[in-house]
Amino acid sequence: MFKKLISVSLAFVISLTSFVFMTANAGYGERGVDYETVTFEDMYYDIFKDHAVLNYGNNKSGDVIIPSVVEGVPVTRIGVAAFEEDYDMTSVTIPDTVKEIGQIAFKRCKIKSVEIPDSVEKIENGAFVGCVNLTDVKMSENIKYIGSGAFAMTPWLDEQSKKAPMFIINDILVDGSNCTGDVIVPDTIKSISGGAFCGNNNITSIVFPQGIEIIEDVSVCENLKKVVLPDSVKRIEQWAFMQDTSLDEINIPKSVEFIGKWAFYDCKIKKLEIKNPDCVIEDITTDDKLKDIIICGYENSTAQEFAEKYGAEFEILSDYIAGDANLDGNVTISDAVYILQYLANSEKYPLDGQALINADCDGKEGVTGLDAVSIQKFDAGVINSLPE
Repeated sequence: MFKKLISVSLAFVISLTSFVFMTANAGYGERGVDYETVTFEDMYYDIFKDHAVLNYGNNKSGDVIIPSVVEGVPVTRIGVAAFEEDYDMTSVTIPDTVKEIGQIAFKRCKIKSVEIPDSVEKIENGAFVGCVNLTDVKMSENIKYIGSGAFAMTPWLDEQSKKAPMFIINDILVDGSNCTGDVIVPDTIKSISGGAFCGNNNITSIVFPQGIEIIEDVSVCENLKKVVLPDSVKRIEQWAFMQDTSLDEINIPKSVEFIGKWAFYDCKIKKLEIKNPDCVIEDITTDDKLKDIIICGYENSTAQEFAEKYGAEFEILSDYIAGDANLDGNVTISDAVYILQYLANSEKYPLDGQALINADCDGKEGVTGLDAVSIQKFDAGVINSLPE
């Protein structure tokens, strides 16, 4: 277990380090926009037309005060690794002009407390990771995003996590390390920080709530057997379920547009159902493991293309539900009404594609009034299944 946690931590650090070298903060997120780099109070800033980014704190020590304005424009972002490992920094004052705190911005600093002003809406991955003296955090009331491991390995997070199974800030689930058994994430949760459940071997299942759009790091949960994803999820990020060795099957809803690299690395997953025919699928695990996975998806989908590329077994999904003429996933009297309307005026009330296939449910070829009768009998409990 210890080795696995180390592998995850190293992967996390490597990814952040790579990102730092790739972006170097200069013009962060604003490629093609003119800026100039200036020095002010011995710190380096990128100056844009209407804002400034603090990109390097220059190994500051003692009590550091970040100015609100440089060169006549507000400082709106503390950049990637700006104060990383500034071991002699004891405190920092963040002005109320700052909206974002970048990745590993204060990694391993010796600050004891920090007040994050209400202007801050985003704290990125590892922003305060390893701040071993950080015991007090006053959080922005307008925070919308807290990245993976933003406060990992800090006494403050350790203390907050002891108070309840889930540590929640402003409808963001920051930590679930003390959850046990079958976990149902509350419907009020709007986002989940990456790593919130990472390494928790006491959870056996997780049901994510409607509204969650991104699934990040839920890795190294050795006893996690079941995951239920809502149809609001759009992305499953890289390493999302890495080394969840008890997870053997997962259904990916139609809403998911992207599955990241190594999302299921070192899992014993046997069946993966991908319902979006156009989902972007990266190398979700090693080539040899892929050969043991059954990929389920629609014919001519990216799931089929992916399975064939790596020699995985592929099963074709079907939306056929006998009697479900309105494609709502259920068979009720309303489906009979759809069929009767179609038969009365097919131009005004068309049935085509899968709906027309589902409507033919009386055991005889073609859609007729008898199909509507069969649905009525099923709805009334006269028959137990369709087609008759």
